[in-house]
Order: sequence, then structure tokens, then C-alpha cells
Amino acid sequence: RHAGGKPVIAKLKELGVPDKEIQTSYTDLSPVWDEEEEGDTYEMRTSLAVGGLAIDKVHTIMDAVVEAGATEVTGPEYYLSTYTETYREALTAAIESSKPKAEAIAKASGVKLGKVVAVTEGYEDTSYEYATYGLMDEEKAEDTGGTAPLEPGEVSIRADITVSYAIN
Repeated sequence: RHAGGKPVIAKLKELGVPDKEIQTSYTDLSPVWDEEEEGDTYEMRTSLAVGGLAIDKVHTIMDAVVEAGATEVTGPEYYLSTYTETYREALTAAIESSKPKAEAIAKASGVKLGKVVAVTEGYEDTSYEYATYGLMDEEKAEDTGGTAPLEPGEVSIRADITVSYAIN
């Protein structure tokens, strides 16, 4: 019998990771072909996604799950819990910055800028939108002594819009 991810899950719970933050994201049972081995042999692979961790806890948890039997650890992935509000602020800033640019273009073209006639939102990069796979916390980003240094860096949220003005 294979213990699967049970020891790793037990270690995560022991370290205080809530059940709702532990998710089986992949599982596979495949035959292992070995001409010298008699009988059927199988390999079981299970992947877990763990979310909602403060950055200062990640080192400890990564080290502990390896000690508990995890053979591969990837991540972390950073997400912005205030993505929606931050994106809306970026949209507002984009709209506000469009008028001085349009006025400069109109002046150089020898026309007067009129009212806004259309606004179109461009591509929205949602790769930092909050999900359950991580949590960026800049105030807790100092190195806590784990084996793999983790640096959260900075997240930039960009809004692309096209504003069309009438010209007079």
C-alpha cells in the first residue's frame, strides 16, 4: 500500500495549514516497466496545492513537507488580494492620463479636443488576481532562514484603454 500524500498532508495540518487551503490538484497511477521485476509495479504521483500562506511561513513549510516525504516542491506563486480594487484604480488613472495626451496631439494637429465619444478597455492581465495558491505580504517578506530564499518583489497592475475624443 502506498501512503500517497497522507504524511505530507498530516505535516501541513500539524503546521497549522487549514483544510480549506490544502487541495489535491493532480493524481496519477501509472505502470512502471522494469523487465527484471516480476509482477505489476505501479507509481503513484499526487500533487497538492497549498494556499493562503504568509510569506514568512513558506520556508518552514517547504522544508517540513520535504522531510515528510514530498519529492518535489514548486512555487510559490504570488497573488494580489486587492486585485479588483487596484485594477479599478489603474483604469481610473488611465482615463485621467488620456486627456493631456489627447490635448497635446490635438494641439500639434491644429484642432481642438472635444468630448469623449468612446472608451474601450484593452487586454486585462489577470495573472495576479487573487486565488487560493498564495498570498503576497510585503511586510513579512524578510528571509526567515529557510533553505530557499524567497523574495516577493513587486506586482504591477496595468490597465490598457483606448479613449476616442471628438475633435472641433
